[in-house]
Amino acid sequence: MLMDADALLFQSPALLWETKKYQTTGTLFFNDRIAEANFSEGLGYRPANRPNIMAIEDYMSKADVNLFCYIPTLSRPSAPSALLAADKSTVMLHFRPSADLLKSHLLNGRSGHRVDSSILLWNKKRQPRATAILASFVSLNDVPRPPSYGDKELFFVACELAETQYAFSDFATGSAGWDFRNYGANKSIVCGSAAHHFPELSDGIFTQEARLLYMNSHYIMKYKPKELPMYYSPA
Repeated sequence: MLMDADALLFQSPALLWETKKYQTTGTLFFNDRIAEANFSEGLGYRPANRPNIMAIEDYMSKADVNLFCYIPTLSRPSAPSALLAADKSTVMLHFRPSADLLKSHLLNGRSGHRVDSSILLWNKKRQPRATAILASFVSLNDVPRPPSYGDKELFFVACELAETQYAFSDFATGSAGWDFRNYGANKSIVCGSAAHHFPELSDGIFTQEARLLYMNSHYIMKYKPKELPMYYSPA
C-alpha cells in the first residue's frame, strides 16, 4: 500500500486488502477528478503541432513492450469488438488495450488525468509483468516514462501495457471545500480537496450511503466553517 503523507483517513485503510477488487487483481486504484483535459503535464495534452493526438495516444503508440511478453501476467478479457470499432483514435498500438481504457474519460478527451495515486494497492507477485514495466519507467530503460503529473499515472499505464487485469474504485472523486461555484443545476462544482469513498459498494446499499474513506489533503483541518461555509460534493 502506497499512501501520501497528507492523506486524511476516516476509515482504516487495512479494509482495502479485503476488497474483491484487490483480491482478484492485486491492484486497487482511485479515480482522479475529471478536469484539465489539455493540461500540459497530463495524458490528455494536445500540443499545437499535433492537435489531433493526445499525449496518451502518442506515448502508447510508441511503447514497445515486446521485451516483456515472456513475463507472466494476469490475462484480461479482450475488449468487445463494438468498443474497438467505436474507438476514434488514429494511432496504432502495439498491445491490446483494455475495455476500461477505451471507455475512459481520459482516452475520450474529457480529462487529462486518470489516477489519484494518494492511496493505491500494488502486489508485485500478482503483477510481475506490470512491475517489470513500472521498473523500466523508473530506471529509464527500455520503456520510457509516460507523461504524468508526478507518479500518478505510472501504475495504471504499466498495467495497460502489460495487458493485465487491474481495478479502479466504483466511484468518481468527490470534493470538499469552501469554493462553491454555482453554475446552475447539474453544472455547479465544489473546488477543494479530493474526497474518496470506500471503493466497493455492498449489494442493496444506495450510492448516497457510500462511506467516505479518505481525503487527499489535510487542508480540511484549516477550514473555518463559522467564517466561511463549507461544501461537499460526493462526485
